[in-house]
Amino acid sequence: MDNKCITSEAECVEEEVSREMNREVNEIAKRQMGGDIKIVQEIVEGNFPRLWEATDACLSVCATLFLNDLTNPVGINLLGPPSCGKTTVLSFFYEVPYCYKSDHFTPASFVSHSVNVKKKDLAKIDMLPKIKDRIMIIPELAPVFSKRKEYLEENIGVLIRVFDGQGFQSDTGAQGRRGYSGEYLFAWLGATTPLPYRVWQTMGKLGSRWLFMLMPKELAFEEQQDSEVDDLINNVTHKDKVNQCRKVIDDYLNVLFERYRWHIDKESGKVKVGDKIEWDRKADKEHIRSIVSIAQLVARARSTVSIWTEKGDSDEAYSYAQPIKEVPSRLKSLLYNLARGHAIIHNRRKLNEDDVAFVGKIALSSMQDDRREVIKLLLREDIVGTNEICDTLRVDSRTARSIMKALEVLGVVNIYEEGKGSQYHIELSGGFESFLNDTNSLSGLISKIIEDEQRNSI
Repeated sequence: MDNKCITSEAECVEEEVSREMNREVNEIAKRQMGGDIKIVQEIVEGNFPRLWEATDACLSVCATLFLNDLTNPVGINLLGPPSCGKTTVLSFFYEVPYCYKSDHFTPASFVSHSVNVKKKDLAKIDMLPKIKDRIMIIPELAPVFSKRKEYLEENIGVLIRVFDGQGFQSDTGAQGRRGYSGEYLFAWLGATTPLPYRVWQTMGKLGSRWLFMLMPKELAFEEQQDSEVDDLINNVTHKDKVNQCRKVIDDYLNVLFERYRWHIDKESGKVKVGDKIEWDRKADKEHIRSIVSIAQLVARARSTVSIWTEKGDSDEAYSYAQPIKEVPSRLKSLLYNLARGHAIIHNRRKLNEDDVAFVGKIALSSMQDDRREVIKLLLREDIVGTNEICDTLRVDSRTARSIMKALEVLGVVNIYEEGKGSQYHIELSGGFESFLNDTNSLSGLISKIIEDEQRNSI
């Protein structure tokens, strides 16, 4: 009996040692998998072939938190119609402990002035300190952007101030002065349906602080059918696929944060910032020049200008208000920070052409739909006519000429007419045409960006 007990105890000890060894092996495997972006890409593409680029962009935004010289939060909004995969991509990040998800969000929640809460308790519900040094996820931003003009301007105004990274303070008659000052950095992942033109106009007047990424186009009918058939045959559900992606991204980001010695304090729940990366900007000089060139073009092309036609007996005449031209300094910083985040994710501490092409595509996504399509035409062809714009945008000639005139007023294109009554033609203005031709390797990058846009965008 005693021998049996001894044997039993020995077996228990052996089993415990075996379990501990298995745990260590699993932890090592988790760390190895978590640190390998290629494995992350393989799993995401294996489950959702069209969604890797958006996932890569979101991971890159997360990595900007490790930049020592980051002064403004970096945010990206996935842009596309319902059921295009926006929320699916964001859901991959839901279980990451460094993320803060809000399914219903209003900018007023950053610093609350609720009359139903005592002033001494308001700090408990303020969102701004909760997202400090975290990844904020907003799966649906359409309600924020769909407000009436006065509320839209108020919402965007608050967001702009928060995205300056220096806290936010506000005053109301109900609760007086409240807010936070100092460095408040975070990463932002959002999703929204295509934005109305008035939203682009408002952001142009107040100043844009976000980048946007167009979601990929839908699969062809036969491809979609084959994919659905395979899922049923293999008994794989959408939930199973999402869970696989969630796990690999959770493992990857946990290892990444641990690598830089970041952790979450168990008592306070706050993120304890660890190491950050000292980046050698001089080593990126060649690629910075390309990023600046892209930022100059996009900033000017998406600037705000109002165009209208004057009634007259002769030729159609256009009038316009004084344009509000965006200075590219903030956009170039956003693009450079995102490019560096992309490099970090792909285990590099120096930019390469892939990083520039990556942010170039996102830059082109970050402007009004009609102007973006015209710019893409101009980047493919030296001269574009009214008929080409009508065919591409599916608009009438009057609308096409209005878009062409807006880009002319902004100084992006030159416009001319070949003979009376013939169609208008445009070409990039001298400054933009020269930098596309003169900047080393930028022309090739632009071609790559356009090809990918044609293949993947909605």
